[in-house]
Amino acid sequence: MTAAPVLARPAVRARLDCTVAPDAAGRQRVHGTWSGPVHPVHHPASRGPDVLVLTTDTAGIAAGDELHLRVRLAAGADLVVTDPGPTQLLPGAGAGDPDGRQTTVLEVAAGARLVLLPNALVPLRRSRSRVDTVVRLEPGACAVVGGVLAPGRVARGEVWVPDRLDTTTDLYRDGRLVVRDAQRVEVLPGVPREAGHLVTAYVVAPPDPDLLHRVRAAAGACAGVSALAEDLLALRAVVDTQYEAAALLRAVTEVVRPDLVGWGWGRIGR
Repeated sequence: MTAAPVLARPAVRARLDCTVAPDAAGRQRVHGTWSGPVHPVHHPASRGPDVLVLTTDTAGIAAGDELHLRVRLAAGADLVVTDPGPTQLLPGAGAGDPDGRQTTVLEVAAGARLVLLPNALVPLRRSRSRVDTVVRLEPGACAVVGGVLAPGRVARGEVWVPDRLDTTTDLYRDGRLVVRDAQRVEVLPGVPREAGHLVTAYVVAPPDPDLLHRVRAAAGACAGVSALAEDLLALRAVVDTQYEAAALLRAVTEVVRPDLVGWGWGRIGR
């Protein structure tokens, strides 16, 4: 059987730079600029945080793509940031094609609250990609920063077959780097491929001596949870499906943010 040819598309350039801030009536407003195939979709909520969906009008991240996304949360903002669905990391047409790249920067002012729950990254065969996330928090800001890396998708059940995928998550507090999470996924001859969804989360919350215990209880035996500081937790887990990954991140978020129990989770794509 002959493999289907790779259909390359022209590389795209996109930039988004926006601010979310409450107005005089307490309603959150989105202001900013964006160009290329990317735009924000704002869903106001009757209770709890609003939802901001960072939408790209492409099938995924392809060779040579350059996507730069920046969202600022002003003081008093309360926001869930997500995307419309799993992000496919697409193959290029040839070995010399440049990597596709997406950089997302979130700046959270004092008193603002962020929940970052993107859908899964799905690497495809022969893709070469870099996905960087930077979260900058001022003193007094709170955040849950989640991420999911899915197995690659190719025929006959193979997984983890991108040529290379580099991801980084950098977390800054008061201008100081407190977390740098760097991963590389690539095929190595003779090394078995992994099959699960890798889930990562970082929690920045006011000091609470019981928070670590409660997050561990909510995450269950599938996850490892550790305290990097009295107000900073890290979680890592491997689960079978994207639905289990979403449920795990939801459970952890509801422990950190009890006001989100019963919140409209269906709006962020599960």
